[in-house]
Amino acid sequence: MKNKALLVLGASRYQLPMIEHARSKEVRVIVTDNVPDNPGHKVANKSYLIDTTDHQAVLEIATQEKIDGVIAPCTDIAVQTAAFINEKLDKNGVSFQAAQILTSKLKFREFQKKHDFSNPNSIAIENIDITAQELDFSHKWIIKPDRSSGSKGIFIIENQAELIERYPESLAMSVNGKVSIEQFIDGYQGTVEGVIKDGKIQTLFYLDRQTAQAPFVCTIGHRTPSQLHREVKLKVEEALQDLFVSLQVDNTVFDVDYIWDGEKVFILEASPRLGGNSITQLLSLAYDADLLDWAMNSVLFENKALAKIKHTEQNAAVVLLGAEEAGVLTINESSLHKIQQYSWVSSIEVHANNKARVEKFINGRYCLATVFIIADTYDELVERESTIRCSSLFSVAKSKVV
Repeated sequence: MKNKALLVLGASRYQLPMIEHARSKEVRVIVTDNVPDNPGHKVANKSYLIDTTDHQAVLEIATQEKIDGVIAPCTDIAVQTAAFINEKLDKNGVSFQAAQILTSKLKFREFQKKHDFSNPNSIAIENIDITAQELDFSHKWIIKPDRSSGSKGIFIIENQAELIERYPESLAMSVNGKVSIEQFIDGYQGTVEGVIKDGKIQTLFYLDRQTAQAPFVCTIGHRTPSQLHREVKLKVEEALQDLFVSLQVDNTVFDVDYIWDGEKVFILEASPRLGGNSITQLLSLAYDADLLDWAMNSVLFENKALAKIKHTEQNAAVVLLGAEEAGVLTINESSLHKIQQYSWVSSIEVHANNKARVEKFINGRYCLATVFIIADTYDELVERESTIRCSSLFSVAKSKVV
C-alpha cells in the first residue's frame, strides 16, 4: 500500500481513526476539512482547509494529489462529495445518484414511497406557519434538517408552538436549506453496521442504541450484542438487502438506523459509510472486526480479496457523556481516576478541557467523553453503563466565561 493515496473527507476526531489506520499501513493520506484545529490535519501527510461539501474544490484536490480512493468516514454531509469524485475520476465507491438519495431525508423518503418500503409519513416544510396549522398533532412528529449529521437540528415535536420554536435551528443545521417533518414512530430503536459485497450483505452487526431524552434524539451510547430477537434481525437484513439492491449500492460498508414497531421495520437512515459515535472502535472491541481496514481497502483496490470479518462476540458498550446544561465545564479528576481504575473500562477519552465553555449534549458535536466498557453478561453491561453515567464526571457552572 506504500504507493497508494487516500483522500479522507473530514479531519475531526471522528475521522482520526481512519487517518491513523491508513498511515499505519503506509498509505499516503490527504485530508480536507475547513476547521483548522481539527486533529486530523496534523496526522495526515497533507491537509487542505476546504469544506468537504464543496464538490468542485475537493475534486481539484483529488486530481492534483492523484488519489487512488476517497472516503467519507463517520459523516453524512461528505458522502455526496466522495461519490461525486468517484464518478468524475472513475474511482471505487457508490454512485452520485445513490449518495444523493441516501443523504437527503426528503429524497430518501420519496425513494422509499416509490419502491413501497415501509416509511414514516414525511412532509417538506415550505412555509412553517402553514405547516404548523395543517399538521395533525394527535400524535408526535420529528423535525429534521434535510442534509446534516450527528442529530444536529433534530427534535421531537408535540404541538404547533414547539414546531415553530424548533424550526429555525433545524433550518440553520441543514446544508441545503431544506427541512422536513415526519411522523414519530414508537418502537425499538436500533443501529446496524455492515458490509455489502458483490450484491449481497456479507455481515451485519446489530447494536442496541441509547438516545437522549425527548425532545432530543442524539445517540448517547450503543450496546452489543443486541438483544433484538433473531426473527426481527432477519427482517432488518431482508429490508436492507432489498434497499441496497434497489439503489445499486454495492462493495461498501454501511451505517443504518431503524425502528421496529412490533410489525414492520422502518429504515430511518442508511448511509454508505462507517458509522459515527465511535461504533467502529466498539466493534473492534466486541468482535475483533476491522471495519477500518475493510472500508479503506474497498475504495483503494478494484478486486482485492477483502478480509473476512471475525465474530468473537464480547458484551461491550460505548457510553457517550455530555453536559446537562450549557456553561463552564469542571472535570471531576477523582471521578475520572476512579473510572480509569475499573477493570471493565477498556478506555476513556475526554474531549474537552477544564473551564471550557460547553453546550448541552443535544447532538454529537457536544459529546464530552467516550467510554468503552465490557462485561460478562448483558445485564452486567447495563449496570456498568449506569455506573459510568452516575459518576459525576462533569459539572457545569452557568456563569459566563470571564
